[in-house]
Amino acid sequence: MTATPVSSGILGFNICRSFGLLREADLRRFGVRRLLGGINFVQSLEFRLVLEHLAFTGMERVLDVASPKLPAAYLAASGKVASIVMTDLSDPRLEDFRALVPPGSRHRVSCQNVDATALDQAFAAGSFDRVSCLTSLQHFPDDTDMLGLQQFARVLAPGGRLLVTVPYDPRWQEEPYPELGGTRKCYDGGAQQSSVYARADAASQDLLRAALVPDRLVRVELSETRPAGPYQLGDAGA
Repeated sequence: MTATPVSSGILGFNICRSFGLLREADLRRFGVRRLLGGINFVQSLEFRLVLEHLAFTGMERVLDVASPKLPAAYLAASGKVASIVMTDLSDPRLEDFRALVPPGSRHRVSCQNVDATALDQAFAAGSFDRVSCLTSLQHFPDDTDMLGLQQFARVLAPGGRLLVTVPYDPRWQEEPYPELGGTRKCYDGGAQQSSVYARADAASQDLLRAALVPDRLVRVELSETRPAGPYQLGDAGA
C-alpha cells in the first residue's frame, strides 16, 4: 500500500458537515473542534483500510467498537451500509458524532455505551456482517483483549469480516488514559513469527488465532512511511 491520504470522501464529509453544525447552538463548539482538528497519519491509513477491506455494498449491518467515530458517521451518511452501531465504553461524544450524519440518513446509525468484553449482553450472536475496532484493543486491561476478540467473533455473522488494528511495537508504554487499565499494550508482528499479531510479552500464543477461527483471518501489510512534516492542524479526536 502506498502512502496516499485518507479517502477524499471522508475528508470532504467532515468539513461539510462540521460547517453545518455551526448553525446548531448546542453543537457549535463540537463543529469548531471538528474543523480545527485534524486526521493524523495513522488514522488516515486506518480509515482507508475500513473502506478497502470491509468491502461495503450498502447492505451490511456494521458494529464499530471504540474506534474513531468519523468513518462510522461517513458510512451512514453515504449509504454505504444498511445500519451501523457506534459503541464505546464511556465516550460522551457518540451522539455528537451521530449529529454529523444528515437527518435524512440518521436512521442508519445508532449509538450505545457498552463494554466490548460483554457484547453478548447487548447483541445476539451473528448480529453483524462487519465489525471494526481501530486502535482500541491495546487499551483493554490484562487479558480482556482476548475476551474482546472472542466477543467480536460471536457477534459476527457467517461470512462476515472483522477489521482490527493494534500498535506495532515491541515496547510497552504508559497508558495515556489510566482509567482504562494503567498500561497500554503494544503488539509485535515480527517477521520471525508466523502469527498475525503476537503480544510483545507473550510466551507464544498468537493473539488473533487464539480467539478466532484461523480461516477467517487476513493479514494486511502496511509499508507506508510517516511524513516528515506535520500531518494535521490539531487532533480533535476523529
